[in-house]
Amino acid sequence: MDEPLIIGGLAFLIAFFSASQDTLIDAYRTELLVPHERGTGVSLYSTGYRVAMLVSGGGALIMADYLGWQLMFLIMAGLLLLQLPVTWLAEEPQHEPPPLALHHAVFHPFHDFFKRRLAVMILLFIVLYKFTDVVTLSLGSKFLIDLGFTLTTIGAIYKGVGLFATLGGTLLGGFLMMRISLYRSLLSFGLLQAFSNLTFAWLALVGSSVSVLTIAVATESFCSGLATTAFVAFLMSLCNKRYTATQYALFSSVAVCGRTYIGPFAGMLAQYLHVEINPANWVGFYLWAFVVGFPAIILLMWLRHKEVV
Repeated sequence: MDEPLIIGGLAFLIAFFSASQDTLIDAYRTELLVPHERGTGVSLYSTGYRVAMLVSGGGALIMADYLGWQLMFLIMAGLLLLQLPVTWLAEEPQHEPPPLALHHAVFHPFHDFFKRRLAVMILLFIVLYKFTDVVTLSLGSKFLIDLGFTLTTIGAIYKGVGLFATLGGTLLGGFLMMRISLYRSLLSFGLLQAFSNLTFAWLALVGSSVSVLTIAVATESFCSGLATTAFVAFLMSLCNKRYTATQYALFSSVAVCGRTYIGPFAGMLAQYLHVEINPANWVGFYLWAFVVGFPAIILLMWLRHKEVV
């Protein structure tokens, strides 16, 4: 067998089992946590996930450079084996009656959700809530390069400052959600997420300033961490505990599809504003990134008025 086919097959299996594991962890977290624990649970999960990504991303490459690829993969596999006793000893959530057949597990979750009042509007809110974040980040690297920052500076601040600011936002978000309602969290964190884009408009005004870049990245990442914590807790609240795996997969897929298909709006906006001809027009781009955060806020308030959220 050709080596490309082997690599392709291994990549398929890794992606398949990784996606399956993500779905199961999301379902387990949704079933296990009661409403007042969701914010804290999401923040701790997000922190662990990002640390694991750091270890398995940059950490793995460093190990491969010093120890070789084979030993690095063995170490990564060993880290996965450490999770087996944790999984075995983990608390078993109280189960609802399980689906009796495969078609019950696949189709009934969709029917259960879409028979709810304003189900389509809830999905629209899921698509829109992180839209402002998508617009900001879609062309972030191009924007910073246009301002004259080096790749080293961009990487160091985005990966360093941005990572720790995001972790800080997720942890604080979980702490605050123990004290305020889910609706107030979505509203206040969503507003902060939108207003954080103005720091990039400020950066576009002042130009190549490392200090302003640091403030902008830290502010946007911190507010994004806050909003993500509330958003994931909201997705968990939508799930019927009998169908957690399928319904959470539906909601997270809708959120990802929204980012995938609405994300190109950022490119069209940049082209319309002619940022390549006049980099000063990046100010207008990030003002629009701020504005597009408000349809989700308005929709959230309307859903609240309809007593859906």
